Amino acid sequence: YSQNKVLKWLVKIWVAQNIFMIASVFIRNLRYVDYYNLASLRIGVFIFLIISVFALITLLIKINRGRNMFWLYKNVFLFSAVTLTLTSVPDWNRVIARYNIGHRNSAYFHHDYMVMLPHSIDILSKNRNLFDFPYNCSRYHSCTGDIYGYSTIINYEQIIDLRMEAARTEISDKDWREWNYADYRIRRYLENQ
Repeated sequence: YSQNKVLKWLVKIWVAQNIFMIASVFIRNLRYVDYYNLASLRIGVFIFLIISVFALITLLIKINRGRNMFWLYKNVFLFSAVTLTLTSVPDWNRVIARYNIGHRNSAYFHHDYMVMLPHSIDILSKNRNLFDFPYNCSRYHSCTGDIYGYSTIINYEQIIDLRMEAARTEISDKDWREWNYADYRIRRYLENQ
């Protein structure tokens, strides 16, 4: 369509509006991390926003340079695949545990969430003094209450002990085909306890 200048400008305004919205969500997510510490879904939001910005910038390039839709889909797909592959490498539960413990004085320390982080029992155990806190699963959600019972737990340290015992049993029952590095790290830690 030869007279598509108005349409191109409308699309550019729409893309700019979306980039502004992404920036505001990014700032809001940073504030959530600042006030309530890190969580896996907050990390997921950051990853999604990075892919979204790339897709919008690629759309602008497509419009300005007259590329076809295959070019747009190919580049967005490749960037998304590489980003998702690279961001799946770190053990985010351990990153979350270390970050939240390091920022426990400046942000809310959610005991219920922390004691249930997979593959981080060694980090929690090394910082068990932080979990000598009266157990109250009803404060925000009942995740630990559903698993460990609402009235049998006195403080969060007990949940760490129960999880360590469960990890010993679970890891020793695994077949060699189920082996992974996270379990190996936990097994090595438990053997030294």
